[in-house]
Amino acid sequence: MAAGGGSILAGLVLGTIGFFVIERDFLTASAFAMSGAVLTYFGFMHGDAVCVGGGLGVTPGVALAYAVVAAGFLAVEKFGASTDSIAHPEMPLQRPPNEVKREQLVRAGPAPLPAERGNQLPAKLASTLAAIAN
Repeated sequence: MAAGGGSILAGLVLGTIGFFVIERDFLTASAFAMSGAVLTYFGFMHGDAVCVGGGLGVTPGVALAYAVVAAGFLAVEKFGASTDSIAHPEMPLQRPPNEVKREQLVRAGPAPLPAERGNQLPAKLASTLAAIAN
């Protein structure tokens, strides 16, 4: 019987596939998915025993799923996923010029109390905040 049904190998293979997908290296991700298919077919991953199992492998359905994923990664590698990253227009690439830098905040001292900024606070709340600040 495989230790834990091959969960350690499954975690390593799936984690590696995820890493290479994030890195957009689909050919290597496809190779690891195909190795996952072979390991699953013989029962090293997702299986109760390590054997061929009556000619169809231990878990042929899961092995087929790994093979289909490998074929999908090959198709993406061949027919195209863009490797260029595109910035979202609503996300600025640099700080707006009127934004205050952190160093300026540290030198300026503590922020003024809300009552000093012109907010309309009840008198009791304003006096409590002033007492806390002093």
